[in-house]
Amino acid sequence: MSVHPDVQPTPRMGLLLIGLGALLIVGQLFNVSLNLSAGMVLFTIGSVFFFFGFWQRIYGLIIPGSILSGLSIGVIFEPLVGGPAVLWGLALGFLGIFGLGRALFQHESIWPVIPAVILFAVGMLAALSNLPAILGPSLFMLLGPLLLIAAGIYLGSSRRH
Repeated sequence: MSVHPDVQPTPRMGLLLIGLGALLIVGQLFNVSLNLSAGMVLFTIGSVFFFFGFWQRIYGLIIPGSILSGLSIGVIFEPLVGGPAVLWGLALGFLGIFGLGRALFQHESIWPVIPAVILFAVGMLAALSNLPAILGPSLFMLLGPLLLIAAGIYLGSSRRH
């Protein structure tokens, strides 16, 4: 496998792939299909804004690109988590505006952090209100065996003096 000299694999890429794989496995266990097509449409539109924003060095185009990309992530994971995933995706988009603006455009304004925190907090409230539905019997059917495995690993690996 040849790797472009400017793009080197990092541990973060590995962790991202592991996390995505784990989410897909969990989705299969609970028979949830992710909205990949809807998310990819939003991400494609967002990448057009990113392309022209990076090419012409226009900070204003990074704003809709980040929002659409964050929204695409939320839409993809909405069937798995529910409505809070969309809010968290939008919060991630606003954090992307902040991070890209600071790192690539030397834009020091913190305005994107304010809607990101608000969207994340509202998403947390929505997730907590839906907690009984999320923690249904199927989760406990999977959680019980996992706890037994973890306890067995812990007890089996503990050193006796």
